Amino acid sequence: MNNHSKIGLKVSLLLILSLLNGQSSLEKQLKEINDLRAKLDGLKIENKSNIPSNNIEDEIWSTITSTWESDLAGEDWVSKYCLKEVLAWNNDSPLPHDKTSLIRNRVYESKNTKMLFYDIQKAGITIKENLAVVHYYFTVESLNVGGKIEKNKGKLTDILLKENNKWKYLAWAENKTSQPAK
Repeated sequence: MNNHSKIGLKVSLLLILSLLNGQSSLEKQLKEINDLRAKLDGLKIENKSNIPSNNIEDEIWSTITSTWESDLAGEDWVSKYCLKEVLAWNNDSPLPHDKTSLIRNRVYESKNTKMLFYDIQKAGITIKENLAVVHYYFTVESLNVGGKIEKNKGKLTDILLKENNKWKYLAWAENKTSQPAK
């Protein structure tokens, strides 16, 4: 039996015992429950501190998440998060896009589609000094100019470079599948 199970069992037993003892004071019972919650919250914090964390990976993933949030808000994330040498390639394009092309496409998309939802799930990150390669899976739903919802999902590989203490996109490659608009 793990610690969480033991703690849960103890809390349940204490609650049952207090009810069986016929305690008349509801305030006393609520205070005991709050005290137990405080102890459990303390245990949760201790357990979290035992989980190893890689701050660099967290920083990189935070950058990627920020770009998706910025895109969801309809902002120009390309100018903010991409290096001038960036190249991005998706399966809709015969050649990679440079930064100028990415910005032009972003302006067009922001006028003709609106992202409604996204979900990203990290598959792996590898880091070598100031270079990171991040693999993840994405799902996106967008509203097109015709008022129909388009769904896309796929895999992305992002390559980020740390420059001036910030992670920025150097390149990415996207492999997506689209579902017909509804």
